[in-house]
Amino acid sequence: MLIGTAAIIVWAAADMTLQVWRPPREEHVSTDASPIGKARVAALIGVGALTGVYSGFFGLGGGFVLVPMLTRWMHTPPKRATGTSLATVAVLAIPGSIAHALLGNVDWSIAAGLTLGVIPGAAIGARLNASTPDRRLRLGFVLLLLVAAFALGASELGFLP
Repeated sequence: MLIGTAAIIVWAAADMTLQVWRPPREEHVSTDASPIGKARVAALIGVGALTGVYSGFFGLGGGFVLVPMLTRWMHTPPKRATGTSLATVAVLAIPGSIAHALLGNVDWSIAAGLTLGVIPGAAIGARLNASTPDRRLRLGFVLLLLVAAFALGASELGFLP
């Protein structure tokens, strides 16, 4: 199962690498209350559904799935894709967390410990994101994806504990 996840992450890394040299046409995403076209709403619902299924099944979704889909298919600039992904994952995490908690799949002591690192880490990451040029941001994301894919694949194949 993790080999498939590693393959999807490698695909996302390859696609993001292509975006460094040939960025997709970036559309300005309006912040006003203007209506969004029906086709865009349908595409967003599709991207959201795919992310939800993937997240619920593998526990991944935001950075690994949503950011590449938003930058490639929805033509969202990387910084806006990152922020949008985080806001979406916050909402996405609630039903997934409740479902897994009810199933007894949550180790609350581990979750609490991780939270202590996540809060300052997220603040530092957001500041770095804001000050990093888009090209470097995409390359950094590619590196992160490749490291994650390698670790997942190597672990699944028994090369890492």
